[in-house]
Amino acid sequence: MGPIFPNEVHGGSQKTLQTVVTYLGSLGHLCTVYCTRRDDNCREFNLTENVLVKPILRYKQTYPEPHYTAPYYLTDIILSLQNAVRESDIFYVHDGELNFPFLYSDIPTVIAIQDFVYPDTLASSFSFQRDRLIVTSEYVRDCVLQTFSQFRDVSDRVSVIPNGFNTKLFSKRESTRLRQELNLSENDIPILYPHRPDPRKGIYDAIQTIARLKHYLPPNEFNRIRLLVPVWVDSNVTNNSDHIYQSIYGDVSKYAAELNMPNLLIFHKWIPVARMPEYYLLGKATLCIGNFIESFGNASIESELCGTPAIISRVGAQRYILPEEITHKIDYKDYEKAAQILAGILANNIPLYTEEIRDYITKYFDEQQMVQGYAHELTNVNKLPSLPEKHHLNWSLDDQVVIPSWCSLTDSGYYNDYLYDYVKDTQLVKVVNELSFPLSVGDLFQHGITEEQARGWVREGLLARYPSGEHNPTGREAIGLNQEIDAGDVK
Repeated sequence: MGPIFPNEVHGGSQKTLQTVVTYLGSLGHLCTVYCTRRDDNCREFNLTENVLVKPILRYKQTYPEPHYTAPYYLTDIILSLQNAVRESDIFYVHDGELNFPFLYSDIPTVIAIQDFVYPDTLASSFSFQRDRLIVTSEYVRDCVLQTFSQFRDVSDRVSVIPNGFNTKLFSKRESTRLRQELNLSENDIPILYPHRPDPRKGIYDAIQTIARLKHYLPPNEFNRIRLLVPVWVDSNVTNNSDHIYQSIYGDVSKYAAELNMPNLLIFHKWIPVARMPEYYLLGKATLCIGNFIESFGNASIESELCGTPAIISRVGAQRYILPEEITHKIDYKDYEKAAQILAGILANNIPLYTEEIRDYITKYFDEQQMVQGYAHELTNVNKLPSLPEKHHLNWSLDDQVVIPSWCSLTDSGYYNDYLYDYVKDTQLVKVVNELSFPLSVGDLFQHGITEEQARGWVREGLLARYPSGEHNPTGREAIGLNQEIDAGDVK
């Protein structure tokens, strides 16, 4: 439902798709990509050899709310894709937002979800009953299994294929020309915010963090700080000044001015992927400190690969993708800690870990590993019968209770990704602090928790329940890091 451009990348999900189909095309597979039609992208083109892109689907041109379109356009989408299915061997739904499962009832189908946040992704994901579901991280896998476990066991049909990175592209590059194009003076100290204009990506958090730098930098240095903010590529095709993706630029400018930083923000054009290494090298640091529920978190890794340290909030998959030992992480809203780290980076008096992270990414998240994983799933998928429904309405004393993957006990409190904040239920927080999870429902009751309380906490997503006998991963809180680290992984 997102656009595929000949020379630009709309976002991380589209970059993954382009990389995967380019690899499939290089193997000789014929790939036709159907994507949303936009006024600035409405003619079919060859992305690369054997890969044809048809931007003809009449969804809403800009995200979010892609289904906010005319009903006859949805009919046209169905007919176009039905015709494509008849001419194809495999049907692949990238980003999992296609809500018409009847289209692929007779063809082997792979669905990949690049997030577990947006309404269209969630609605279509909960309809998954078929052949193969790809997720980008163990975090998302556990979110899927923990939410589906009450009504459908999909554990045998879920594959984790982490995002992969081109370490040759993302490396240190000369950035003088781009610095001039962005009208940065030699005295400016750039800090990067390479995200789309969703406030949950942390633009206000970045401004708050920089405001606190006043306590750690001399005035002449602080006044040279500039926060670089790219203007969303969708601005080319929409002029809805009331939508947050349009109004946010004026709003954050006022916000920075209210904090006595009227010259902080530098707005600039959307940067093509090929020039992102130049862009990352411009910055002294990259801020990824919002509360958006990242399913992976590409920007921080790309920045580190280019030698620019990132500061990351412990939210979503970002809690686990990179090890704590070699990463600068903060609890969400800990602006003081973020400012201290940023000041240390600017003063060159804290370790940066960029080489250690580069070694780690090369080992675990290489682009070649990713495309080979997708190729394996897409070329080996078979049409399977639909999964049966198993509605576990009744609780058993043997059912397991875990801290959900989307929750984390931090120094700042018990954080829930989908609340976008810390849990305020003091009794629940006390239980999480004092008990060792996972435990059985019976054990929970023995600690004085009533069934009504337990059901309420599970209903509100503060704890998760696994029916007895069902697939029961231990949860990210128990697993810890994405991979066990040995001495050879970290220098």
